[in-house]
Amino acid sequence: MKVKARPGSEVIVDPQELTEFLRKSQDFSELIKTTLNPEDSEVIRRQKLRALQKNKISGPSEQNKAINKGWKRYIGIPVAIASGLFFILSLIATKNLIGKYHPFTISFWQYLTRIPIGCTFILYYWIFEKVNVFQSVFDSTEVTDEDSGDVTPSTTRQKIFTSLGLVLTCLAGVAVLVMRFYALKYLSVADATVINFSGTLFTIGFGYFFLDEKCGFVTLLISFFNLFGAFLITRPPFLTGGTEYNTDLLIGASISLMATIVVSAYYVAMRKLRKIHYTVTIFLATMLGLIECGVLAVCLDVFTLPDLGWDIFWISAVGFLAISGNLTIIIALKFEQAGIVNLVRLIDVVFVFFLEYIFLHIIPDRFSICGAIIVLTGVSIIALRSILLTLPHGNRYRRACCCLLK
Repeated sequence: MKVKARPGSEVIVDPQELTEFLRKSQDFSELIKTTLNPEDSEVIRRQKLRALQKNKISGPSEQNKAINKGWKRYIGIPVAIASGLFFILSLIATKNLIGKYHPFTISFWQYLTRIPIGCTFILYYWIFEKVNVFQSVFDSTEVTDEDSGDVTPSTTRQKIFTSLGLVLTCLAGVAVLVMRFYALKYLSVADATVINFSGTLFTIGFGYFFLDEKCGFVTLLISFFNLFGAFLITRPPFLTGGTEYNTDLLIGASISLMATIVVSAYYVAMRKLRKIHYTVTIFLATMLGLIECGVLAVCLDVFTLPDLGWDIFWISAVGFLAISGNLTIIIALKFEQAGIVNLVRLIDVVFVFFLEYIFLHIIPDRFSICGAIIVLTGVSIIALRSILLTLPHGNRYRRACCCLLK
């Protein structure tokens, strides 16, 4: 930026150029409000400009680093572990109910218990943070020019497509929940969890075609390796010495694999809609799931009221633990890298075998353990690969593990 000087006077900054400089900075809107003042003298303007050039105005990356200072740097991993525990305990609570109630009925009562929690978060942001979270649905399609800072408003068509995409994404999330509940009728919690972890191939495929994300050879190879681990859980006859497949295991594995495919598409869609506030997604999915599962349960004549006592406790626990798992994974991703969070979540497989033995007295056989080891190995390599990609090109760990980056 050029500056003008008068002979024998202070250096004077052209106000128009100063305005352009501030507008090009990453936080131009806030800087213009707090830095520019019509009553400032030219000397003060020059001093402000020097301060801005010296400090270079911290951008989003530096602000994110500031979040992880002090004790906060250690939050991500414990919260990610807690998220896995919440999800596993939610499935175990569901397993206790699945033989007595239809999956649509369990889903209906689970969504009903989620409503107070979702409303609490929305009211918190509205009252204390002064944020209308529902406005993020329409603001998410606004485009900000990086150079000028000009904001292009959303068109009516963009708002309609965004709202429709959000509704369809939430309906997909409801379908995933119901399918996983159906799978628990035929599978153990451990087998269903391992199959859910084997869906990296579908996530990578959807990301490649719809988000233009890169797909390396190693990632593709490991994804097929994970599918083989899920295949072992079906106990194929040529390995067990039987004459035919176990029908229940085959049905359960198929439903669980279908849920994994849908949840992969769900993750890709949520990445497209990432500007929408997370409380809106949780609240809308809860309301749509409540209506959808309630209507289907009544139409299929499978709707029943829970018995007093332990059944109400387990149904309430399913809803509370599920939404707690969703919220804690969001918090974990705020304080830690996605690759590290995925790596930590692998401990879920260890937890599920241990907790299933304690609460349901189910001992895993060699096929479940071998399938789990294969899937754990594959997902560990993919998670380590994602961490290595975030390191500088000259980093010694990245050079040592360059074979994983192909």
